[in-house]
Amino acid sequence: MQDSQTIFSHSLEENVRLIQKLFEKDGTCKFRYFATLGDPSIACCAFFLDGMVDGQAINDSIIRPVTRWKPELKSVSSKFISENVIQSVELFLTPEIEKALDGFLSGDTLVFIDGDPQVVVVDTKGFPTRSIDEPENEQSIRGPKEGFNESIIPNLAILRRKLANHRLKYVFSVLGEKTKTKVCLIYLEGTADMRVVKELEARLARIQIDGVLDINYIQEMIRDHKWSPFKTSGVTERPDVLAAKLLEGRAAVMIDGCPAVMTVPFLFIENFQSTDDYYNNYYFSAVSRMLRIAGFFFSTVIPALYVALVTIHQEMLPTHLLLAIGAAREGVPLPTVLEAILLLFAFEVLREAGARTPSSVGTALSIVGALVLGQAAVEARFVSAPMVIVVAFAGITALMANRLQGAMLVVRFSLVLLAAALGVYGVLIGMMLLGLHLASLTSFGIPLIATFSGGASREDLFIRMPWFTMKKDGRFLAQEGKNK
Repeated sequence: MQDSQTIFSHSLEENVRLIQKLFEKDGTCKFRYFATLGDPSIACCAFFLDGMVDGQAINDSIIRPVTRWKPELKSVSSKFISENVIQSVELFLTPEIEKALDGFLSGDTLVFIDGDPQVVVVDTKGFPTRSIDEPENEQSIRGPKEGFNESIIPNLAILRRKLANHRLKYVFSVLGEKTKTKVCLIYLEGTADMRVVKELEARLARIQIDGVLDINYIQEMIRDHKWSPFKTSGVTERPDVLAAKLLEGRAAVMIDGCPAVMTVPFLFIENFQSTDDYYNNYYFSAVSRMLRIAGFFFSTVIPALYVALVTIHQEMLPTHLLLAIGAAREGVPLPTVLEAILLLFAFEVLREAGARTPSSVGTALSIVGALVLGQAAVEARFVSAPMVIVVAFAGITALMANRLQGAMLVVRFSLVLLAAALGVYGVLIGMMLLGLHLASLTSFGIPLIATFSGGASREDLFIRMPWFTMKKDGRFLAQEGKNK
């Protein structure tokens, strides 16, 4: 397309040649000439992308009505045909090439009428989509068994079923200079903090990138602290979870082509919340959540604490335990800290290998690999049995806080190195630095650990409270200045 040409021509043939030139080597670009029954001089041409449209909709909405129409006028316009002949619930007219192509590439059909530069863009989308299934990463025992797919309009419809309220707002925009990805900002008017909504809109508008293919593209572009291992925005693939977040006062971003939805602001405590917490008895859910929090602590601290006690503070261990560890380490050539680092690295390799292989093989690979390699390493005196137990315990407890896997990996190795250098004091210094880092993080102006400072509601934090204490919306944010 020539840079100087921004609108279509009055000539049907010129417009057809233009579209054919733009999609010269695209075998999915199809077109068909047709005319009215009463006056063959009223020539039309429809362009569509094979695989992106519903062929039956083109026949029923465009081809059949136009070809059977008997015009009484000698000359008709695109506006007249769009209002009186074409049968479609959604269409628009435009003479602009770029605007027409945006709809065309999304699955719409372009209808050209000879003598009129305006093209009728008819909604005929019909590309295949994945069925509505439960997300594999957020499975629930008692909750709904539906999740988002890769098509944004059906996803918004599912959410609308959950929140049948006129205050639910969908604000659309486009990101990606090459991909032209449709993005939707979602919030519940009157419940969400409008300062957060406006800030989110501003950050989305500032994004300059060639393509957006996943919600993580946006997360990394708009997050508050770009180099922190801890995330400052939430992600979910479940409609019920998203509806709950919106009711709490959060805003969300959904993109076309990705089932995951981003929610902001985000609190650190959300890493330990589970969908089933709200579908089970609150006593059981409270205990489960506390176990997840303890799992994060054990996973990050236990390996470092073991290294500190065995390497520097041996006097703090009971005599029998110290003798048992010493006997197990007899003949092991590696120092304790190197032994811990190698085993932690081996555990991460096994976890990654299990995650990247087919499910039928991945589980067996993880189990057999851990058992065989661990037992062989102990018998060969490469590592000691206590260290294998400590690393295995740290790895298992890490699974309880799966959303923090990346951050826990960084913290775990850092604490082990500090423990090797400074002992228990190094572990304490590392934990204080971790606390200070978390205290410095914010998510759209809300402290990440707002639960400690009172900047958020205390109704659903470390323990899951009963529903009769959480009846109102807007529980996430403090009430003062909520909707300014």
